[in-house]
Amino acid sequence: MQKKTVPVPTVAPVPTATPTPIPAPNAYLIGHRGYKTTAPENTFASFRTAVAKGYKAIETDVRFTSDKVPVLLHNATINRTSNGQGYISAMTYEEARTYDFGSWMGEAYAGEQIPNFKEFIEFCKANFVHPYIELKKDASTNYEDIQGLYEIVCTEGMQQNVSWFSFDYDYMLWMKEIAPTADIGIVLPGNAFIGITEDVIEKLENLKTGMNTVFVSDYARKISPAVLLRCKEEEINLVARDITSVEEWYALDPYYRAAFADAV
Repeated sequence: MQKKTVPVPTVAPVPTATPTPIPAPNAYLIGHRGYKTTAPENTFASFRTAVAKGYKAIETDVRFTSDKVPVLLHNATINRTSNGQGYISAMTYEEARTYDFGSWMGEAYAGEQIPNFKEFIEFCKANFVHPYIELKKDASTNYEDIQGLYEIVCTEGMQQNVSWFSFDYDYMLWMKEIAPTADIGIVLPGNAFIGITEDVIEKLENLKTGMNTVFVSDYARKISPAVLLRCKEEEINLVARDITSVEEWYALDPYYRAAFADAV
């Protein structure tokens, strides 16, 4: 008797689930002092690295030498980021340029000089980068110094493509008067428990000219839903401070326009 062949059922393959795409955050990233995790901060090595990493906005800090040349430096002294010592406000630009601002981070960066502000604006223009310029508080800095920065920006035709901000509110009042259509803002101290208060909102309102945009920068963890709502109501832009991971970036509320980032 012929044996019947029993067909073996074919197991249908389980379809591979299509991963749900993660929507890109609204906030764009700003390279904090360039790309300072792997290159010496506030140098052209750092700025070039940021551009190579795809950053379209770069933050830097501006101070003045004794002969009133604006240079890029975070601290009041050159001690931390160069092979020299002393306050930048007490040395001439020529002297400042003799120091090495790169080798402290590695021999590959030996010979990096402190950039001047004009060079930085030229770099941003050539590389289609939006500069965020922090005006560092110094007793020797005056209204004319700030006005000079704006004139440099105007010479390069970048006046509508630059953001100005400071911890010092008076500097932003000066900038409001100097450049009524500029994007200006204030950054809040990181160690302050209280962040954006009604007093801060009032100051930001006072920075408006009707022709400009105004922003405030603070750590996202300090910005409550109620504060977020107040900023929306008053049309005050938000820029998050010191984002250090993609997860932090993607977790930002869609209202944030940008975030200062370290190596994201």
